[in-house]
Amino acid sequence: MACANAGARVLFSIGRHRIVNSSVANVHHGNKTPAVSISVISLIFSLIPIILIAFNNKISDVYGWLGTVATFGFLFNYVLVTIATPIYLHKEKQLKIKDIIVSLVTFGILLIPIIGSIYPVPSYPYNLFPFIFLGWLAIGAIWFTVQKSKNPNLIANIQSDVNGINEQFKMDIKSSKVV
Repeated sequence: MACANAGARVLFSIGRHRIVNSSVANVHHGNKTPAVSISVISLIFSLIPIILIAFNNKISDVYGWLGTVATFGFLFNYVLVTIATPIYLHKEKQLKIKDIIVSLVTFGILLIPIIGSIYPVPSYPYNLFPFIFLGWLAIGAIWFTVQKSKNPNLIANIQSDVNGINEQFKMDIKSSKVV
């Protein structure tokens, strides 16, 4: 459920910026939730294992395969956050040496499962999963590049949204300290 929720919110966000069809950015009229993106992600998350199981694969194998590919996504995101955090703190003039140390240690710890997933080379089909993940990343990068060429303001619009969220976060933090 957590993966579906995160995936739906990412799909919702990229729909808002028209990186994918904007209909996935529609919200439920009453609940104001990203209902369309939740439905699309739920359908995808249901169909993939159903298709794999329909080809006579064991449920436990399908679970392991999909979980492994998803784990590469989590690890990739954690690495990006580990790199981005000191950069963000530097821009906010709040970077401390301990933040750099924590980021470096965290990066090192993240290398353990990353390297362990590719060396020694795992048996089939697990040896293919890093390439499948990298393929999805490449497809996403190409798609984003194409969308960016169609909309030269795309990055500026995303940055504006991120800045707005950042300002809201700062206001929420300040208001919680007042109480």
